[in-house]
Amino acid sequence: MWIVLAIGVAVLALAHTAPAPFLFDAISGGRAVWHMPKQTPPTIYLTFDDGPNPTTTPDLLDVLAREQVRATFFLIDRHISEATAPLVRRIFDEGHAVALHSATRAYMLMSATTFARTLGEAADHIERLTGQRPCAAFRPHAGWRSWQMYAGLKQIAERNDVTMFMALLAVFETLLHRYTHQDDLIVGSLQTWRQIPDWLDSASLPEWVVQGVSA
Repeated sequence: MWIVLAIGVAVLALAHTAPAPFLFDAISGGRAVWHMPKQTPPTIYLTFDDGPNPTTTPDLLDVLAREQVRATFFLIDRHISEATAPLVRRIFDEGHAVALHSATRAYMLMSATTFARTLGEAADHIERLTGQRPCAAFRPHAGWRSWQMYAGLKQIAERNDVTMFMALLAVFETLLHRYTHQDDLIVGSLQTWRQIPDWLDSASLPEWVVQGVSA
């Protein structure tokens, strides 16, 4: 009895937190994106979380502009204000994609309707301040998700076609490529408050085509 209970608890926990497609993702109707389609030449999709950060995001944008590459910025609504709106507009203007992110796992506890409304308000907020709407992608905090979140996405799918953009940890994906020779990587855990320009300067990106996710 205790073994069955423990297995059930483990499955439930993994359904919410697994760093790979699992129960909710399998029955979500394709709303979770874990890998982008393979392309020739192989493509790295650069994504940056938790911005905009007035201290580091401008430096990151300078590096991306210098290298002539695009990325996708998963922005947190509470970080977007009149003060940071010019930075978000710059992200759009320089050809990058903007998507939605969350600063807390509390989104998992929202009802489907509240979650759908929260995403809609965040997208409206960005559009109101910048004149442009984010692409239809959402990355949950730390990759933790709930069935209510998927149900909320379903509620707004006809209008926005929102997907749960799930990226594995960059280190994990690098190891995956090393041992499986997978050609396409989604680099997804390089947060905008870290010294990303230093990382980009040292990365050997010229042999790859680097681009963001378009809407």
